[in-house]
Amino acid sequence: NSSADGSQNSENTLLAQSQEDIISSRLEEVRVAGAPTEEDPENPISAIADKKDTEAFSDLIIAKFKDFLDDEVLRSVAAEGIAKLMYNGRLVDAQLFSRLLLLWYNPTTEGDPLRHCLGMFFSTFGANNEDMLDVVEDAFFPTLETICDAP
Repeated sequence: NSSADGSQNSENTLLAQSQEDIISSRLEEVRVAGAPTEEDPENPISAIADKKDTEAFSDLIIAKFKDFLDDEVLRSVAAEGIAKLMYNGRLVDAQLFSRLLLLWYNPTTEGDPLRHCLGMFFSTFGANNEDMLDVVEDAFFPTLETICDAP
């Protein structure tokens, strides 16, 4: 019986170690390439590469958020997360703001708690940061065009 316990502990250790390896490799994949290193943090070429990579990474994240808004299962969670990120100034994107507006006014979201969440977001968005009003301005005409083109 003790040999079975030792074997099970060994298997649990290997499983935990392999999970740590998987997590480490996933984190390495997500890490932005070209970020300044501790060895040369003031390298201007590295800083330019970092800015470009960060912008590309941001574009990728925004594209994923848009995909999540199209998924019926993830829509509410994604919209709430996007609203929180935008409210705190961590995400600035007029297209996502427009998508949130369209979700808020979409008749298919009638009775959905998401509408209440978005209503609270829109009533306070921009009140704490005037720069966010540019997002509202940039989203206005594309949102209006989408509404006019709707069946």
